[in-house]
Amino acid sequence: MQAYNKGFADIYNAKWTGFAQQVAPLILSFYESKPIRKENNSILDLCCGTGQLSLHFLEKGFRVVGLDASEPMLVHARQNTAQYVASGMADFIQGDASNFRLDERFG
Repeated sequence: MQAYNKGFADIYNAKWTGFAQQVAPLILSFYESKPIRKENNSILDLCCGTGQLSLHFLEKGFRVVGLDASEPMLVHARQNTAQYVASGMADFIQGDASNFRLDERFG
């Protein structure tokens, strides 16, 4: 499995966050229309990259666990959401999205 290196992660974080920021409100709207929203306020952000989608959900009061194969991308995700990581509302884990296990259940 190949993960993005630091150089790519730096450029991605600086220049290519627009897509996640554009789709985040649409995903949130869809999720809020589902019954599970009332039961579980936790989100799993697979292939979370630099945490832009995670940040949108964190700002709306969700708990987020982000998973990505690239540690350099996760460094940015942790920096971009530092106040939420510090408060325990966010956690970012390095792993393979096609093969992972977490004990926590998500909406």
